[in-house]
Amino acid sequence: MEVVEIEQDDNEFAIFTYKDEDGTFGYYLSIGREFRLFEANDGEDGIFNASLSHVDESSIWLGANRDEAMGTLDYLLTLYDKDPGFSTEFSGRLTRVMKLGDPTVARCVVIKRLFGKRLLFIFDNGRYTADAELVKSTVKALISSMKFDAKLHPNRQ
Repeated sequence: MEVVEIEQDDNEFAIFTYKDEDGTFGYYLSIGREFRLFEANDGEDGIFNASLSHVDESSIWLGANRDEAMGTLDYLLTLYDKDPGFSTEFSGRLTRVMKLGDPTVARCVVIKRLFGKRLLFIFDNGRYTADAELVKSTVKALISSMKFDAKLHPNRQ
């Protein structure tokens, strides 16, 4: 069940809850949509460049309940204070036909862009790689939306 959704650039970031068949419940942050299946270029002159991508979804685990999810979002905010190149890992999952797939690991790297730092999430399952960038204002908007949702639905886990 989707709890909140924020659009940034050409990507959508959503916090949703999911219950596995074994009854395990959790909050996830959907962060990725594009998987690069193939990329090729002919070197420095850049005359020939080609890529083949697949659009799908990847998510990181936020926690087993709303409080844990808020704690993880707060932790994401602290990462923007780290130096570019700082890296950490999050538990993640890829979406497969309207279900979450097997657990995986998402690497999160602090990167510097022209207008500030971003968090770059990288999913690699061996066959292909997915990535998505997250700006600080989006994390703040997700936190605000989660707080608002908590007021609307105080009994939600």
